[in-house]
Amino acid sequence: MVSFPGGKFHWRIAIIVSAAVHVLLCAAGWFWRSAEDSKNVSTHRVNLQIKRPSVRLGDRPDARLTPTGEESSETQDSVGFQSSFSAQLLINPMLEPAGVGNGAPRDKSHLTAATSNYPTTGTTGNLGSPGKGGRFFGVAAGEQAKRIVFVVDASSSMGRGGLWQRAARAVTETIDSLPADTSYQVIVYHSRARALMPARPGWLGHDADTRRQVSQALHELLPEGKTDHAPALNLALAMRPDVVFFLTDADDLSFELLRQVDAWNHAKAVIHTFELNAPHNRPGSPLQMLAQRHNGEHRAIPP
Repeated sequence: MVSFPGGKFHWRIAIIVSAAVHVLLCAAGWFWRSAEDSKNVSTHRVNLQIKRPSVRLGDRPDARLTPTGEESSETQDSVGFQSSFSAQLLINPMLEPAGVGNGAPRDKSHLTAATSNYPTTGTTGNLGSPGKGGRFFGVAAGEQAKRIVFVVDASSSMGRGGLWQRAARAVTETIDSLPADTSYQVIVYHSRARALMPARPGWLGHDADTRRQVSQALHELLPEGKTDHAPALNLALAMRPDVVFFLTDADDLSFELLRQVDAWNHAKAVIHTFELNAPHNRPGSPLQMLAQRHNGEHRAIPP
């Protein structure tokens, strides 16, 4: 009971005071709850910002084939290759020469007949100097081929019996005999792939200094590691060449890889295949099938 001066009880005033106190208590509770909710939302946003990954082109792993003495796991190689290949796709559009664009396949019919006068598949005869006349082990790129990629197996098996020295000499001699207006690149690989000179992943010119650097890099490289053809073929075809010279001593391509190459070869490059250290041709071999599917020639190179 509330009393006021004069001893008179005013019940109306008591009701008003009580209602005011309840309203103030409710308002205070509501503001306190809102403040807590706002604090939780802000904290959640900060956490999201901290957890969101930051991807920059400069953070991409290098695609180099540096000797380590040990082979990385297949999973690590696959991740490394995907990153390096993505970086290559960002570079390649700047390598497109003037007059070629829009991603349209170019006519390669003038390139497929370039080898018709040379020894047939599986020959064990004397092919002469592998690079003479712009030929790679007897196979010519064709007069209209302006962009050529050499894909060369650099796995540990290529370090035996002088195979790597033979391959390096063939590439060097072929490059030296190419027309002056021909651009080229050399991709070496084991379980990963890279340009022979990592600092120059684009098309190389025909000047004497570049040819000297290519020759030196080839002869200084030490083969190592296991063999995975896919990264090298993927990287080569991403450059949209006219012709690919693919050299390996391991004819173990899978049918799945053959299907993948079909999908990667957007520019309809002619692919010539070479099996080094093979005494004779094996009809229906994966390398032969790869060449046939892409209008190329296959050569079994005897010891």
